Amino acid sequence: MGHPKTLLGAIALLAGISLSVSADSYDTYEELLTDVEDIDCYLDLLSMLDVMLKDRVNLAVAPESEIAALPWMSPAIARQIVALRQRGELHSIADLSKIKQLSPRKIALLRPFIVFEKPRKRAQPITMSSIVRVGATLPIHSRHDPKAYCRGEFKQATLTAGLLIEKDGGEKRLNDFQACYVEKDLGASRVIIGDFVVTSGHGLIFAGPFGFSPSFISPWRYRGWSLSLKPYTSSQENSALRGLGFARNLGAVEMCLVASRVGVDARLDEDGKVISFATSGYHRTPGELESRDAVREDLLGTVVGFASQRMRAQLSFAMAKYSRDFANSLADRVDRKHSVGGIDFSYGGEQNHLFGEFAI
Repeated sequence: MGHPKTLLGAIALLAGISLSVSADSYDTYEELLTDVEDIDCYLDLLSMLDVMLKDRVNLAVAPESEIAALPWMSPAIARQIVALRQRGELHSIADLSKIKQLSPRKIALLRPFIVFEKPRKRAQPITMSSIVRVGATLPIHSRHDPKAYCRGEFKQATLTAGLLIEKDGGEKRLNDFQACYVEKDLGASRVIIGDFVVTSGHGLIFAGPFGFSPSFISPWRYRGWSLSLKPYTSSQENSALRGLGFARNLGAVEMCLVASRVGVDARLDEDGKVISFATSGYHRTPGELESRDAVREDLLGTVVGFASQRMRAQLSFAMAKYSRDFANSLADRVDRKHSVGGIDFSYGGEQNHLFGEFAI
């Protein structure tokens, strides 16, 4: 990069010797030097030009102020060069001809002092982390048939991918439960494809009418609440949304959109209707294996959050459809197709805190 003070000094000397002659009167900057009669001025100018020639201004990245300090350059032309670069129309020095004030002869005079080199993109490192746990969690589980949990995550720059595999003691399949996700951080926005969870309120909305989703914010951390869309990394089964999630932060306003299709465990009667939803996640006995992912849930939902210094509130709405009819015990409470909406809030300061959630 050119040094602004050096550039300003050089342009001052160049201006002093070319007040009566425009840049278009010269083919090279060496010709301009022949007009310098004072030997001290001539030597100072040569020294400054030598620095500029060794440390040329890179038009691909240089700020407007540094470009404006070039010989025969003005702030107005520098602004046009930066605008040209921002529009993606500056790919080489030859593209300077798109600016009317820069004639071919003036561009030729500038060439020794400028360069166009896009910075090389450094390869982003890939990081990998993993967790493996094996152990008996209940007395009935023998050490020869323990509970196993394995989770791995790969991350490169703004892209993260993860995989979780879990089995409970007594289950035959090593991957009795598995979850995976790919997350892309776009700055103010985030996208997750795969298994995820929405932390919204206390779970009256995205927990569903049967309470098999932990999508809630615990009371003891509600004060620091913010709308969150997170990859699912828990071994608790029948609790994740699976599909596409999008979150956007607009400052005081946050929003989240989700679309999910996931299988949930359920016990069925002889007619294939849902008697109840199984939340334990165990698949050991014939009955538990039969209930595995017996019902498909399709869900569309949205959350919009508002935040101020003391008050935070979220509006949530979800529509769900299940692949099977419900038996009388459940049909009295909810339909196969249903929707639910609500609001949760948090208000308070350091000493007092009020929070709650309402849903219909």
